[in-house]
Amino acid sequence: MPDWTPKDIDHLFKVGSEQYNFEYNPAAWAQMEALLDRDRRKKLIWWWFWGIFISAIILSLGWVAHIFGNNTVFNTTTRIRTEQQTPVIAPLKKAHRIG
Repeated sequence: MPDWTPKDIDHLFKVGSEQYNFEYNPAAWAQMEALLDRDRRKKLIWWWFWGIFISAIILSLGWVAHIFGNNTVFNTTTRIRTEQQTPVIAPLKKAHRIG
C-alpha cells in the first residue's frame, strides 16, 4: 500500500466526489425518512416489551420471596444466629411453704 499523506487522501476524495453529479430527489428523501422512522418505532416497541418482561420477572421474584420469606431456605441467616445463641436460664426461686 502506498504511503498516502493527508493531502493526497483529501485530494482523492474531492476528485471522487466531483466526478458524479447527483440530482436532488425529494421523494427519495421522504422515502428514506419513512424507513428510518419505522426502524425507530420497531426498536422502541422492543425496548418496551423487554422492559415490561424484565419488570414482571423482578416483581414475581419479589412476590415469591415475600410469600416464602419465613421458610428456612430464604431465612438461613436468622436461623443460624438463633441456634448459636445460648439461652439464659434464670435461677430457681425457693418455694415458700404455708403452714
